[in-house]
Parts: sequence; structure tokens; C-alpha cells
Amino acid sequence: MFTEKLVGKLTEDELRQAFKEIDDFRRTGILVQNGIVRKTHCEFEKQVNTELLSLRVTEDAILFEIAKRKYYHTQEAEEIVRRVNIHEELLEALKYARRFLNKENHDTDYIDEIIRKAKG
Repeated sequence: MFTEKLVGKLTEDELRQAFKEIDDFRRTGILVQNGIVRKTHCEFEKQVNTELLSLRVTEDAILFEIAKRKYYHTQEAEEIVRRVNIHEELLEALKYARRFLNKENHDTDYIDEIIRKAKG
């Protein structure tokens, strides 16, 4: 739980750097001495008051945070696209319906103003 909070405070740039460090570590077996991963790991150890914490716990927390942010960012972007598409569809429906209205029976100025605003 605490690992998630600490890693959740890392910036996008810090996570990007941490990922590079982990990738290099997995390829070479050498982890940068003063990098994000080691600093975060040391902070974990201080908070849980032990030096026995596996570096894999830190690595896992960092990789999970990267995946979580990517997943939620993707979900938010998909939701925005859905909302934009709904607005576009509603505008098209309003423009279609407007064709059948006349000034004598309907407040077409109001509808025309909405369409103008929607077009931006």
C-alpha cells in the first residue's frame, strides 16, 4: 500500500527514467547507483524500517504504476472521443430536424443559434 503511494508521487519523467533503469538492469544486470529506482527503493526501506526489502518489490510497484497510468489515460481518452462523437451525432440530428421546422410554428432562431455555437 505504501509503495503505491510513494510511486504514485513520481512524475511522468521520473517514471520514464525509472523504466529505462529497469530495462537496462534487466539487460545488463547493473542498476544505476543514484537513479530513480534506487532512490525510491531506499525511501521504501526507510518507511518500512528495514533493509531486507527486495528490490523486486520496488521494481514491481514502478512497473504497475506505469501500466496503471497508461491504462487510465487510455480510458479517459476513449471517453473523450465517445463524448465528442455523441456531440457530433446530436448536432447532425439537430440540423436534420431543423430542415423540417418553419419560423411560423417554431423558434428556429433559437435552434439556429445552438447550431452556430456547436459549429464553433
